[in-house]
Amino acid sequence: MYKIGLLNLGGKLEEAYIEVLESHTYETIQLTSENLNEELAGVDGVIIYDEEQQHVSETCSLLIKIKEQSAALVWTATKKTKELNRIVYLQLGADGNLNGCHTDEFYLTLRNSLSVKNASRAAEGTSRKQRKKDSFAHLFKLIPNNQSVLLNGDREIILTRLEYKTLEMLCSQPKQALSYEELYQHVWGGNATDYKPRIANVIFHVREKIEENPLSPRYIKTVRSKGYVFSPTER
Repeated sequence: MYKIGLLNLGGKLEEAYIEVLESHTYETIQLTSENLNEELAGVDGVIIYDEEQQHVSETCSLLIKIKEQSAALVWTATKKTKELNRIVYLQLGADGNLNGCHTDEFYLTLRNSLSVKNASRAAEGTSRKQRKKDSFAHLFKLIPNNQSVLLNGDREIILTRLEYKTLEMLCSQPKQALSYEELYQHVWGGNATDYKPRIANVIFHVREKIEENPLSPRYIKTVRSKGYVFSPTER
């Protein structure tokens, strides 16, 4: 559900426009110059309404202010906007001019703009995550054939069979804590009563090889009373 702020500088936005938004589960709130700073962070879009174009200068100032302080979309709305004013509003960052349009056109204009904005945010978030993932893959990579790990793209560290299998298991489930018993069963198989010290010993040696500071590990973190987790941190 989207939240739309209504900022009336002159006149009042017709109830039909508000009703069409609310019928599509949009929430609308009245904004004023007094509560704008407080409410701005919580809205997805703002409609600045100036029925007869008597507040052009104030509209321009509000456009600049909202764009500087918020990621909200902003539309101007009037009965009829002069062409020069429409261009100025767009130059200042307005996402559209709503000039006496039908209620359905009004709703669809807002909906489509908000959908594009959300899709762009989602794509940006996915791209950021992928870049981070690709970057980390360059910094830490298991090499099965060599039973080793490549750090920073140029430092290969050879591991023992037990060390490699333990690290491989942790890396297969990043950011998920694995118990001592789970790790033991993967590395040795079967059950044992002394699995905890065996795994702790293997992790100690792995850290000695791959961590710059084993006492403050970057890759393998201890999960108290449970086991370990592969949760690399940036440095």
